[in-house]
Amino acid sequence: MNSESLGRRAEGFPILLFTAILRKMSAFAALGVDALFVEKLLSRSIRKPSAIQGIVIPKILDGHNVLFSSATGTGKTFAYLLPVLQMMMAEDEPQALIITPTIELAVQIKSEVDFLLDGLSRGMNSALFIGSANKEKQIESIKMKRAQIIIGNTSRVVQLATEKKLRLNKIRFLVLDEADRLISDEMHPQTGELFHYLNIHRTEPLQCICCSATMSERTQKKLALLLDPKGTNRSSLTEGKAESALGTLFLESNVNDILQNYISHWALWSEERDKPKILRSFLSAARARKTLVFAGGAEEISKLTGILQSHKVKAAALYSGMDKKLRREALDSFRAGSADVLVSSDLAARGLDIREIKYVVSIGVPADNEIYIHRAGRTGRAGRRGIIVSIGNETDLRRLSAIEKSLGIAVYPKILYNGAIHAPDELQELEEMKDT
Repeated sequence: MNSESLGRRAEGFPILLFTAILRKMSAFAALGVDALFVEKLLSRSIRKPSAIQGIVIPKILDGHNVLFSSATGTGKTFAYLLPVLQMMMAEDEPQALIITPTIELAVQIKSEVDFLLDGLSRGMNSALFIGSANKEKQIESIKMKRAQIIIGNTSRVVQLATEKKLRLNKIRFLVLDEADRLISDEMHPQTGELFHYLNIHRTEPLQCICCSATMSERTQKKLALLLDPKGTNRSSLTEGKAESALGTLFLESNVNDILQNYISHWALWSEERDKPKILRSFLSAARARKTLVFAGGAEEISKLTGILQSHKVKAAALYSGMDKKLRREALDSFRAGSADVLVSSDLAARGLDIREIKYVVSIGVPADNEIYIHRAGRTGRAGRRGIIVSIGNETDLRRLSAIEKSLGIAVYPKILYNGAIHAPDELQELEEMKDT
């Protein structure tokens, strides 16, 4: 922000108020974020960059390819949207492509893009290309809307590119959100095909940003290979060792800080057959509203949701492959509070951003750390505190013990008794009081 623009903005402002606004703006402005976007953030009372935003925003503005990881709820979306949209404003006919593994995440990102673009003098717009929507209408929007920011799922974007309805060779900025999922064994072939179309007859340099709550070394290497298959422009995957302005950097904030300091980890023992009953007892004892429950596939989720509903628990189901209308209804009812509990699969909950979630309940314990981190990350968002409760049998709890050691967290066993949640030592004290 130069002195001339400061002077224009100061006209009509009481000097003390103007000084106060500048002070609030300085944290993001120091990272290089334009004043127009800083004002947008202030309208949501966002004044201070998160740790990952402070690390990532300047690197993207400097033109680096960036792979970054940070716990859910730490502002990853704005970490890439702010610099990408800012750079697009400075270019003629810029184009950006943001790819996600789930419909819900794509919809949420489009909402944030539209929020940042609303009211800007430069008329950039966005379009959503997802598999559950009408393809012909999407093709028509390509012709009529000429959107500069495309948000979508890999399958639909690749389909449109294959049919030559969507040209990708002029895309300047590519974002892979939930990148670990996009290059998983299941989705990697489609993501590879996407890069094929991105690089056919490419006329513009491509800057790539990939992010996720977790990013293993294997994931980093697979992504780096996609971004630069010949390795001609790739630096060491360590911050500060870039060999060129477009080298690939791997950046991360302390994921474990959120897990250790903002999220409490509880465990409830249960025989396999009793897990639905223990879940019902926990929901009643916690008097929990806005509780997210993770279960297995569609069949298990539907069955568990039905059991809860039969016991007058206001529950909704969310899983991959669900009808688009039913998915939207489930999410809307959960957000609005007409459903207190959302029973979901891991994939369907990717990118789910509902800040009021206090409890996350895991039916069983996932096989690896990354899934546990993603589940836990649905609570404890944006500085709030939350609780993840694992309901498991002996095998599950052994697995949880291994995760506890690996992530450096503390898991506290809990017992349900007389309609309340107790630590084992509290229950022992209650029993001793009864005996006396």
